[in-house]
Amino acid sequence: MTIDLVITDAVALDVLALRALRAGLPATRRARSDRYERSVDRRASVLVFAQLQHLWRERREGMLPSISTGEFGKPDFGSEVGLHFNCSHDGALCACVLASVPVGVDISGRVPFDGDLFRYMAAPGELRLGEILRRRDDMSPLWTRKEASVKRTGLGLTAQLQELDTTSSHDLLTFASEAAGFTVSLSAAGLPEQQLRQQLRIRFLTPQAEGRWIAGPAPPLRRLGPMLN
Repeated sequence: MTIDLVITDAVALDVLALRALRAGLPATRRARSDRYERSVDRRASVLVFAQLQHLWRERREGMLPSISTGEFGKPDFGSEVGLHFNCSHDGALCACVLASVPVGVDISGRVPFDGDLFRYMAAPGELRLGEILRRRDDMSPLWTRKEASVKRTGLGLTAQLQELDTTSSHDLLTFASEAAGFTVSLSAAGLPEQQLRQQLRIRFLTPQAEGRWIAGPAPPLRRLGPMLN
């Protein structure tokens, strides 16, 4: 089954489209979005949930099922639904994935290199990535791979990052867009990289005021390997 990953830049939303998306959210989600102080965070919170609603409508009829949280706070539909999702946003960048297996996604703009942070999060096998990330002055490739992995498992902040070696993980894909300035990583339980690549469909979609989602703008993506080529 196809694994759908949708990416949208909240900056591309016009006021009418944002109002339409917000009106279509459950009341609890609207209230949660409204609590953010920054406008960009309010927009992103509305958008990631609307992305999930859109992906659901593509797969199933009826309303989005109720969402529960696991022991460590990961949101999910529950085992009886047969679909899993995960969302991420960083500033105006929003990503949502829907799949038949547990998934995790993380999207991030540039993360300036910080030696202390790198040593805190890097597993022994990842220490060789330090010089590569330092030269680029960007830790987002490693950061998103870590985040996607722990979000997929549901361990979240309880995970020991130094015990997670993403250079030996076989269920991770990472893409970078130099043009748009972001990195996105995806992890899918039980799917090796080649199978994950075959099943993954990445789309850049922008919602319209009348409820349609249109393709674009779509910046080019470059796949990064475990050694972050």
